[in-house]
Amino acid sequence: MKLFHLFYELWLKLIGKREEFPLEFRIYHAVLIITALNLSYNIWFKYYVGLTEGSLLAAIFLLVNIYLFYIARFSRHAGNNVLLFTVAGNCLLIANFFINSGINGPSLVYAATFALLLIAISPAHKQRLLVIVNFAVVAALLYMQYAHSGFFIVPLISLRARYVDIGIGYLFAIGIIYFAMRYARKNYNLEKSSAEEKARSIVEQQQFIIDQNTELEILNERFGYVTKATFDAIWDWDMATNELYLGENYETIFGYPDDATREKSQNYSLWQSRVHPDDTKRVVKTLRDAIKTPTKQFWQEQYRYLKADGTYAYVMDRGYMIRNADQKVVRIVGALQDITSFKEQEFRIIQQNESLKKIADINSHELRRPVSTILGLLQLIENEDVKNELHSQLFEYIKITTLELDDIIKKVADNTDASKTPQALL
Repeated sequence: MKLFHLFYELWLKLIGKREEFPLEFRIYHAVLIITALNLSYNIWFKYYVGLTEGSLLAAIFLLVNIYLFYIARFSRHAGNNVLLFTVAGNCLLIANFFINSGINGPSLVYAATFALLLIAISPAHKQRLLVIVNFAVVAALLYMQYAHSGFFIVPLISLRARYVDIGIGYLFAIGIIYFAMRYARKNYNLEKSSAEEKARSIVEQQQFIIDQNTELEILNERFGYVTKATFDAIWDWDMATNELYLGENYETIFGYPDDATREKSQNYSLWQSRVHPDDTKRVVKTLRDAIKTPTKQFWQEQYRYLKADGTYAYVMDRGYMIRNADQKVVRIVGALQDITSFKEQEFRIIQQNESLKKIADINSHELRRPVSTILGLLQLIENEDVKNELHSQLFEYIKITTLELDDIIKKVADNTDASKTPQALL
């Protein structure tokens, strides 16, 4: 069993595997190997029975056969190789017919086997022509022997040797036919199974694509509803193509016509050109830094963005970066929110704080002046001896009340300073 396995491995190595050569090339390689074995036997047999010319002819064509096998199997030039094999085969057939008894020898068996081989190994568009050539060669040989029988050599060999010669030719033909048919049928079944498997795979892939398309349609529909429900302009930047998709709310928020959104707002450069010149450098830098940082997943910035009417809107822009296995950003999905009203409210709060601060400064100054006067007078009175107990108590009450009023003025001033930022008010 092990020996058979080794022989099979050697056979596959010689003829080539399915992954290396198509079916007709593998059959061709096998035919060349079997032909080489038959020619090797004929060299010895022809010489043994006294057919020196036949032995020499077999040796010549064995060398040709080995050369054809080498360039077909190892040099991989099989196109013209089949044509050379056809020419060599017909030459061998003609020569063998002349020197080996014509129709009384095994030449016609070889001719029929050779025709079958040509059908098995030649391209479909050449098969008919090659069979016609084979038929024409055989017909011409039969006619020549019929018309000029003296041209053909009938070797003086024993009857036993002649039977062996014809029998070996028959066995060779049967072996070639058996191998070619069995190998073709086996590979046909393999190719059929492979085709069926590919067909099933294609059907499964088609169903998978249909399911994916259905799911994609659902996701697109859901995404459309989300973009309509939110007050943000959804955007999707494809880094490979530099295309920038803008959601439906983009037109509503910034006033650009729908056709302008589709035709012009589909690239990064146009977005950058609409960022306020004073904000462009800062915004672009933070975005590029986020893209270059492998651990960075989110990006966020506030800036001014040009609207269709020529005014600028304050926006909050947020982006989520999608990275590949090499941590390179391939896509960024984000939302652009108009925060102009919030900014205006923030400015109003700051202005109100400034006004309150001025008022507090004025009130603090005006209130502290009389308080300072009272505290000064109290200090003068305190230096004098206050003998009247009632006056002493009144003095103490006035002092305490004045100090409390001074503390209140300080707290108002401190709270006014702390309320200068919107964060403190919030």
